[in-house]
Amino acid sequence: MSDERRLVPIREAIVRIGDCEQVHTFMAAELVLIGADHDRDDLIEAMRLHGVEEAGPRATAIGHTLVIVNYPLRGTREVTPLFIEAKPRPVSV
Repeated sequence: MSDERRLVPIREAIVRIGDCEQVHTFMAAELVLIGADHDRDDLIEAMRLHGVEEAGPRATAIGHTLVIVNYPLRGTREVTPLFIEAKPRPVSV
């Protein structure tokens, strides 16, 4: 298993999140996971601004295959990973 991070091109990420108006996401907080639906357009803007990568195996196992590693927490200077529900990485031929 590789610990290498893989950046995802924004065009690929947009295709992988699909066409729904809302996209499910989650982030970790202390001892719990906080899940929420994000407006698709706002999420795309955040991916463009902060970058998007392949999520690790645990998040991928529950269908959240993308991550914004340094997602800013509103009203603070803190950042946290935001895991994004998306289709799996396309298989290379």
